[in-house]
Amino acid sequence: MPRIPYLPEELSEPAEVVSAIRRRRGGALSHLDRMLLYSPPYALGWNHFLGAVRGGLSLPARLRELAICGVAVLNQAEYEFDQHAPLFLQAGGSQAQLEALHDLEQAAQNARLFDAQERARSDSPLK
Repeated sequence: MPRIPYLPEELSEPAEVVSAIRRRRGGALSHLDRMLLYSPPYALGWNHFLGAVRGGLSLPARLRELAICGVAVLNQAEYEFDQHAPLFLQAGGSQAQLEALHDLEQAAQNARLFDAQERARSDSPLK
């Protein structure tokens, strides 16, 4: 299936939307941003939502990234999984945990790989 082509990385219009996204991202636009900017209101809403998820939750980074990776598996979103797996590892997760996510039912029962907090969170797919 063809993808929507990404807008140019040096995009600067609409200025208020592009500036808000660049501030949250630390300067660069991601591929996702450059696709969403075909609809500036949608891109701005997505940026606000992601800012809240990334910076407004009290969840430790390891649990947040675990949840994102689990949802990516559920949605068969390989690109999303590939983007967040390294962040999960940086936050203290293990490669064995990532591999176990490909069978979420088994992973939810695996007390050796996932601690009680990782398995019990109501906002985690490992429930």
